[in-house]
Amino acid sequence: MLENNKNYGKVDHRIRVSKLLIRQAFLNLLKEKPLRKVSVKEICEKAQINRGTFYSYYLDVYDLLNKIEEEMIESFENVLEDLINKDNFSVGMICYGVFEVIKENGDLCSAIFSQYGDRSFTTKLIEIGRKKYFAKYTKTFPSTTRKKLDTYYTFVAMGCMGLVIEWVKDDLSTKVSTMAENAESIMMKGIGFLIS
Repeated sequence: MLENNKNYGKVDHRIRVSKLLIRQAFLNLLKEKPLRKVSVKEICEKAQINRGTFYSYYLDVYDLLNKIEEEMIESFENVLEDLINKDNFSVGMICYGVFEVIKENGDLCSAIFSQYGDRSFTTKLIEIGRKKYFAKYTKTFPSTTRKKLDTYYTFVAMGCMGLVIEWVKDDLSTKVSTMAENAESIMMKGIGFLIS
C-alpha cells in the first residue's frame, strides 16, 4: 500500500510539472501571437512534451486558455468572498487580496495584457467584482442609489485595472502591499493621494 502511495506521488508530481510546462509555453506564445495562431505543436515543442501529453489534459488551445482563466477566476472569487464577508473588511484588505491574486497569476496577466491578450477576461473579473461589491455595499450604504454605487464601482474598477496593467508592464516589480496601499489611498483620498 505504501508503495502505491509513493508511485501516486510521483505521477501527481509529473502531472503538475507537465501542466506547468504547458502553461508556461502557451502563455509565452500568447505574448508573441494571437490565440488563433498558437498551435498545439508549438506548445509541445516549447514545453518539450509530446502531443499525447497535451491532449491527455486539454482538448485544444482554447480549452487550455479556458482552464487557466478558470483557475484564476476561482482564486479571485474566493479571495473576494472571504474578504467581503468579514465583519471588519476594509478597502485595503480587498485591494491586497486582489493584487495578491494578480501576482500569483502574473504569467497569465502578462499574456492577457499583451497586444494579443484576451481582453474579455478582464471584463469577467470586473463583473465578478461588481457582483460581490453590490452584495456588500448595498448593505453598507443602504441610502445610496444603485446608480451611484454603479458609478463608483465602475470608476474604481477601471482605475484599478489601469494600475494592474501598469504593474504587469513593470514585471510586477512593486510589492503587493505597496500596490494595495496606493490603490486604497487613491480610492479613499482622491486627489489628496498626490499630497500625502
